[in-house]
Amino acid sequence: MLYYKSSMAQEEATSSSLVSAYSQGLNIVMESYRSAIQDEAARSELTDPEVSTQALQQYLTEEAKQNGFNYLAIADAQGSNTHGVALADQTFFQQAKSGQTYISSPALNSAQELVLYVAASIPGSNGLLYGEFPYTVFSDVLDQIKIGENGYAFGINADGFTVLHPDVTNIADPVNYFELAEKDPSYAPTAAMFKRMISGETGIGYSYYNGVRRMVGFTPLDGPEGWSIAVTRPLTQVEQNAKITLAFCVGTGLVLLLISIIFTRIFSQMITRPIVLATRRLELLEQGDLQTEVEPVKGKDEGARLMTAIQNTIHGLQTYIGDISSILHSVAEKDLTVTSSVEYSGDFVSIQSALEKIVQSLNGTLEQISQSTAQVRSGAEQVALGGQNLAETPPSRRPRRSGLKIRWSSSPSKFRRRRTIPNLCRI
Repeated sequence: MLYYKSSMAQEEATSSSLVSAYSQGLNIVMESYRSAIQDEAARSELTDPEVSTQALQQYLTEEAKQNGFNYLAIADAQGSNTHGVALADQTFFQQAKSGQTYISSPALNSAQELVLYVAASIPGSNGLLYGEFPYTVFSDVLDQIKIGENGYAFGINADGFTVLHPDVTNIADPVNYFELAEKDPSYAPTAAMFKRMISGETGIGYSYYNGVRRMVGFTPLDGPEGWSIAVTRPLTQVEQNAKITLAFCVGTGLVLLLISIIFTRIFSQMITRPIVLATRRLELLEQGDLQTEVEPVKGKDEGARLMTAIQNTIHGLQTYIGDISSILHSVAEKDLTVTSSVEYSGDFVSIQSALEKIVQSLNGTLEQISQSTAQVRSGAEQVALGGQNLAETPPSRRPRRSGLKIRWSSSPSKFRRRRTIPNLCRI
């Protein structure tokens, strides 16, 4: 509804612009003929007694041709003229007698051609100069502007009769819409609009013509004639233009909506794809998978930075776990000289320190075990040597022992041997 009102307001503005353009063109034409007849009426040749009738007629013929008239002629105060045109009762003739240059409404001449007359008083004389010019000077102006397929311009005079119309039959035989409105109410809008035009208003009206409702923009023309020009278009044409505009707007809106959906989908994928990939990879990492590669994401946005950070984290974990495994494997292979070949960073430094302490502790323990073993071996060798010496001594020279007690300290690293001979037989 709002769009329809907006479209109608736009169409009314268009009608106003069109009628303004027509009025300017018609005002120029009408003023040119008023000025031409006034200039010719002021020529001294028209009142010079030394100019012969034949010379005057020749002069008027040349001036008429030069200024776009069919002819120029002089009439006396009673309207008598050489062309036999009845002028006495014509409005333009009466206005000219009173000193007002005036253009007549179109009428058929003796040759059944649609023509107009314009007259001006001759200074210093009771006569008037009038000229006849073709209606085509107006129809040419009307045809210069195209108003759709069924739109056109028309004009009415001060009495409400049509004086400008594409169909000359409406001019030659004008319709009295005021009388029609009294008989048929459907003509009331047209009659009301004509009253506004006669009063000199500028505006927009609506009427019915040949059963079709039409939009009419109108404005008065300059001059004493009281003419008004109007531009009329059927509302079906206006509504059709509105429908075309609406269809274009809807189509454009749908295209823009489709484009926005496509771009939204692209941008949403650009945003969500790294998050989805990161979630999947972190789930695999939760399951202990350090081998699956992280899918690359192009760009420099936060999504690409997130995937790069995850990839670096996984590579870091692979490096740390590989180093730990290598160290533990070397320890299992009895290599306690192994050291870490990786530079740990951040909180992982504590793991490196723990590994080094473990290896150092194992080294210290095994070294103590080795020393204790050496001490036990040395003690055993001494016992064996003592036993051998004893065996080599003759029995008569062997001392008697009531008992031999050997005690071991509870600490392997402090292995001790004690020998007690409580009752040694003297020899």
